[in-house]
Amino acid sequence: MEQPNIKNQKFYAVVLDMLLLNPKYRLRRKNKKQFNVKQKLFVLLLDIIVLAELAASMYWTQQFGEAMVPMFLKTYLPVVVVTLIIGKFCLNRLETRENPVVDSPNFELSP
Repeated sequence: MEQPNIKNQKFYAVVLDMLLLNPKYRLRRKNKKQFNVKQKLFVLLLDIIVLAELAASMYWTQQFGEAMVPMFLKTYLPVVVVTLIIGKFCLNRLETRENPVVDSPNFELSP
């Protein structure tokens, strides 16, 4: 039977510490913002758009035969990068905003 590698054991110990035991990591995961319903639907739409771009690029580049791979990369990569950048911008725009007056640190209730 093969002896386990010490480096692998240390790596797994660090990962387990980070994921399970470290309170800072748990607090950061707890405070992470969740997507709202509009953002979830937009991510689904974005996935469908990226898949459609993939299928269309493969369909358009099949006619090039041996040069299909470079033509595919030249057509698909720029389109999908632009789509993902626009998608990230739109996801940020769809984020629900908290009330800035109540959440500000200088907010005081007047008597």
